[in-house]
Amino acid sequence: MRAVTTPTNAKKTSFEWKILEQQNESKASPSLEKTNNAKIIKLTPSSSYRNQIKIQVTANGKASNHVWVITTKYVEPNTKYAKVKASSVQLRTGPAAASRYEDKGTLKKDKIITILGDYGDWFFFKDGSNHVYAKKDKFRTEYTLAEQKTADKNLQTACFNARNDLVSGKDTATKTSTWAGMTNTQRKTTLTNFFNTVKSTLNLSNASLVFNDAPNGNSGYKAVVIGTRIEMNQKKLSDYEDVFGTIMHECRHIYQSESYKSPLKNVVSNKTLEYWEWNNTPGNYTNPASASNPGKAYYAQPIEYDAFRFEGRTRSGLGLTNYDIPHTGSWG
Repeated sequence: MRAVTTPTNAKKTSFEWKILEQQNESKASPSLEKTNNAKIIKLTPSSSYRNQIKIQVTANGKASNHVWVITTKYVEPNTKYAKVKASSVQLRTGPAAASRYEDKGTLKKDKIITILGDYGDWFFFKDGSNHVYAKKDKFRTEYTLAEQKTADKNLQTACFNARNDLVSGKDTATKTSTWAGMTNTQRKTTLTNFFNTVKSTLNLSNASLVFNDAPNGNSGYKAVVIGTRIEMNQKKLSDYEDVFGTIMHECRHIYQSESYKSPLKNVVSNKTLEYWEWNNTPGNYTNPASASNPGKAYYAQPIEYDAFRFEGRTRSGLGLTNYDIPHTGSWG
């Protein structure tokens, strides 16, 4: 049901309305209800038809411009979000060509919409204050796992390259030696630069990095994510490979959260998003400190397995087999 607001000068309940034009896909007639105790007109469609009604409201003797009121009973969409894949997509006031409905602007490539209804070859959604339609074939509604794997490998490689550029040395052993000779202040500066590169690479919106003696109040932690803030223990920065891996790992957790909260923002398959969101739901995450078998119970969780693999930890290094992991995502 849609409600149409009358002009703002309607101080009393006296108003009239009339149908100027009606477009039906069946012979059924709409059930119209005039409400005299509010500044709205309710249009309640029957359950057996789709239509649009062009109405004009007159409040206290002053007529408004005509408006199209959509009283369609739409098919529930199979997906909630869609992303423009074409260079642009034309918006219409109805699910047909411009000869029948007015243009309502365009959307540019990569714009993400929230789908309200599925109408044949058209999506119905809201753009700003307008309810509009656009052709489905101009959008994508998901990424494949193959696309995710390619994207993740590229993201991981970019992060590895950034790490290698920040610490001098021709190999890991030399870089480890260089890191050992740095002061803690130099290490924090280098790690902050690395974090900023990873944040940009993963397209993280509001991530931040701070150093303290007790991440989330626990001096035993190396690092922890609180919302979009990474707290890193400044007394545990001596291990070259570990600290860079930790930043990649914790940034990946923020990436996971942003991905399922904003589907299609990142190249992640719907199946992976489902597992990540499930694992982040209270009661579905296994804390290693409370797990009876933290090796498998902790490392095999979808979000932890993904984060460890993204930082470069192999499956053998995690002590896992195929049977331990519910969904491997990019790292199968």
